[in-house]
Amino acid sequence: MAEVSFDGLLVVAVIALAAPMMVATVPGLRRIPAVVLEILAGIAVGPAGFGWVHPDAAISVLAWLAWPFSCSWPVSNST
Repeated sequence: MAEVSFDGLLVVAVIALAAPMMVATVPGLRRIPAVVLEILAGIAVGPAGFGWVHPDAAISVLAWLAWPFSCSWPVSNST
């Protein structure tokens, strides 16, 4: 049986919490949305970047659970 490690999930959680705080506190980052910083940080630490985080069972389950929420997020049409 494969051993499940939550190290990658911890890194993902830290990025998810730190990116909005950085956007709110660093004056040069206030012009970009927090989600853009989260995506860039995810690319940097993921397999395409430094390779610190690889998709394991814990991250795959979290992504699978988050998928319906991202597809059903309400879109505002302010026209």
